[in-house]
Amino acid sequence: MTPSIALPDVRTVAASARRHETPCGDGVMIWHEWGRGQPLVLLHGGSGSWKHWLRNIDALARHFRVLVADVPGYGESDMPPEPVSFTSIGKIVGAGIEALTGDTETYHVAGFSLGSFIAPHVMTHCQRRAASLMLVHGHFIGKMHFTPHAILKRWRHVEDPAERREILRHNLGTLMLAHPENADDATIDLYREDVEASRLRVPGFIDDLDTDILKGLHAPICSISGRLDPTGKPDVETQIDKLRSDHPDALCHIIENAGHWVMYEDWQTFNKLAIEWFVNN
Repeated sequence: MTPSIALPDVRTVAASARRHETPCGDGVMIWHEWGRGQPLVLLHGGSGSWKHWLRNIDALARHFRVLVADVPGYGESDMPPEPVSFTSIGKIVGAGIEALTGDTETYHVAGFSLGSFIAPHVMTHCQRRAASLMLVHGHFIGKMHFTPHAILKRWRHVEDPAERREILRHNLGTLMLAHPENADDATIDLYREDVEASRLRVPGFIDDLDTDILKGLHAPICSISGRLDPTGKPDVETQIDKLRSDHPDALCHIIENAGHWVMYEDWQTFNKLAIEWFVNN
């Protein structure tokens, strides 16, 4: 289990960011920016927000201009226009990156979970500027036969705060973290804020996942997975083999004893691997 350490204070980290708005349908998409240098775009997972990367921002911002999105339909960002798809969200995110970085600067993209499905569409939107892609997930190629909602307990109908909190603790330990004891009070608070703010329902378009989009990407690809990530079916190694069948040069890491939210549960190892990858690409 990863040694415990105090979670960075969310409000302090948010207050230190440069905040941006870019178009999202009739509304706006919210971005938080830290650091200087080559842009590094971070896309969070389902029912999340920029705070999925809370334990990584400081380390990455020492080397890069870190742009962390609230993906449309999550956090403070408005809903994307209908019909919603990975392609349509990717275009909104890609246009936002272009607005924030200009049309010539190269940038890196890292996508976690849902963000790992959006990221290839972002890079397709402007592939000539794509420096590298990082996929943070246990699933890479093929249709998603695992749906997180199948193992999560429903909580929106629960009015009692204590009961709702225990459901969220269960969901953290079932899907996000390999070790339920890592779901401490601060982590539950972080998770609760995000899931209560989420409005986009991924099951409505997850079946539209383009399983061939990675074949068309020419940028260097890296993957980082927790060995105990339940989304890696039948196992993470098989998913890595599938990724390498399309991209033989992909650099793939498995972080032992970590689950789905790998960059949170073992942030020390993740940050080291991520910095090394992005600095060298």
